Amino acid sequence: MDILSEAKPKTTEPKKTIPPRDKWLNIGILAVLTIAGIILSIRFDWPTVEAFMQAHPSWTIVISLVVYTLLGLTVIPSTPLVVIVALNIGLIPAILVSGTGQTLASWLEYYQGRLINAAIDLDALRSKLPQKVRDMPIASPMFQLAARVIVPKPLALLSGAYRVPLGTYLGISFLENTLGSAIFGLTGLGILNLVLPG
Repeated sequence: MDILSEAKPKTTEPKKTIPPRDKWLNIGILAVLTIAGIILSIRFDWPTVEAFMQAHPSWTIVISLVVYTLLGLTVIPSTPLVVIVALNIGLIPAILVSGTGQTLASWLEYYQGRLINAAIDLDALRSKLPQKVRDMPIASPMFQLAARVIVPKPLALLSGAYRVPLGTYLGISFLENTLGSAIFGLTGLGILNLVLPG
């Protein structure tokens, strides 16, 4: 059995007809999210976030989840936040919060991909791509695992645009986000302990 072929279900193809009203509504939402992401990228400040969490420690989890989700609109890496969160609530809870928050951000990126699908003719664009690119098994769990390490943002947008099963996409996102948070959290706290012993 050809596993890669099986991993390309018909459900991953973009819709070919979208009512004009829905199309423009989706374009409007996509534009708002894009502008919000640009503004957030320009104005985002790590020290401010850290200071706010330290001033409101009981709200650390809620604040972290909101920040992680909003960073999904930007190209700012959100993994470093796990160290800040760990200093407030401990490493293990911070890893779980980080994995969950980054997965919420992944869902937002997936939704952006769905909006892109509604805004442009992906079938026409895809037909102009090289055959090997057109045949990429985007819905394959193995492909998702490998591609997220290299190009997480583009993969998220493509996954949404071509309707990769949401359960598969979010499950792999949570797995890799949590693992990445654990590695970064352990490394970051280890470096802090060396630099600031005791």
